[in-house]
Amino acid sequence: MTERPPLTYGLRELIWGIESEVAVVSNLSRRIDEHVRTLNALRAELADRLVHLDRLRAAAQDEHLAAFVDALVVTPLPHLAEEFPERLYEF
Repeated sequence: MTERPPLTYGLRELIWGIESEVAVVSNLSRRIDEHVRTLNALRAELADRLVHLDRLRAAAQDEHLAAFVDALVVTPLPHLAEEFPERLYEF
């Protein structure tokens, strides 16, 4: 007959496992927060650039100058490459 480990050992193992999972989720939450802060900064920069472009367009009173500005002014949207770790797809 094999002995079973004491109940306290099993409970400790369960709690350590839960604490480990909480640490992983907390770390992911911090990383998500960092990405959100970066994204918000990029959005604020883009909004500021768009305000400047609106002012430039409004200042062009000649229709040919306005058409020239409309044709040349292009605001590239910021882009961050997303990286998804393989472990997110493991089930």
